[in-house]
Amino acid sequence: MKHAVAMMLGVMTSVAHAEGLLPCQLKSDKWLIYNPYTACVSGYLEVSERALGDTNQTRDDTAALAQLYGSVALGHWISLHAKGAYTRQASINEDRVRDYKRAEQAFIQLGHPVVDPFYASAGRLDAPFGLNHDVFRLNLPSRARRLWLTSVNGGRIGIGSREGYRLEVGTSNLVQPDPVTGEERNVISGRIVRTIDLLEGARLMASYAASSDYGQRRMGLATLVHHEENRTSFEWIRVTEASIPDYFDQVFRFVHEQQLKDWNWVLGIEELRKDSYRISWGARRPWVYDLVGSMSLHYQRERTEPRHHWVVMVGVGYGRAWTWEEQVP
Repeated sequence: MKHAVAMMLGVMTSVAHAEGLLPCQLKSDKWLIYNPYTACVSGYLEVSERALGDTNQTRDDTAALAQLYGSVALGHWISLHAKGAYTRQASINEDRVRDYKRAEQAFIQLGHPVVDPFYASAGRLDAPFGLNHDVFRLNLPSRARRLWLTSVNGGRIGIGSREGYRLEVGTSNLVQPDPVTGEERNVISGRIVRTIDLLEGARLMASYAASSDYGQRRMGLATLVHHEENRTSFEWIRVTEASIPDYFDQVFRFVHEQQLKDWNWVLGIEELRKDSYRISWGARRPWVYDLVGSMSLHYQRERTEPRHHWVVMVGVGYGRAWTWEEQVP
């Protein structure tokens, strides 16, 4: 069995990941077609320092994150995926430590979104909504995280071609319970993706999600454009709730990635209606022994209150994929 090095965790923002594929699948389309029998393991460690300040005081938080992912593909028609995470957060001012353990992914998939016109997945997985690409982690101090659907229990199906139209539909229950009743919330979500011949490929995406028992509606539009090794995306998300007729949340997110030699530079701008805006900048670079180093700086400013957040994140990732008798396209 031959192995192939895969710098997945340092390059988690490709078109594949934006469409819901997990890190170990970030190979070229041709590589996936020629090598259907694969196994993969990857890990990621990250340390972040956050400073929250206002006119009265400043609070410091330190957090450490560890992720582990693995997958096995028995041809294009069946694969198993699992991803877990552990977070330890310490607040210096309040002298307390919080631990979070969660299974972010654990599902079986029939078919492959890259090479097959139909696929189906069931288990714990991301719902088909929005871009879902972790250019910068969504667990930064921002309420915008609740606008995307991630880590849900349910299933999804996809029909169509990655070179034309693709429709994806899923039904699931959210991990977070209703804040009032404590009951789980059921959600039906879907998105349609259209690939057009622009530069080296552009994708237009429309998403919709509804929760009948919670009265919440989500809708979104996004575009993702490739040119050489550079990527640019723009996304709009809007959330409404039946219990608050005249209220809605809305976010705009712009991300640009630029590849310069061995460095991958990323700039992100996020604006959350009536709440806050955030500017993020980061870089990734292959290191030694199949490691990828990353760092990023984030600034967030509240709109209604004189509060701001500074976050510095440093991480290292490792990933490797194996295939039976590797075939080079």
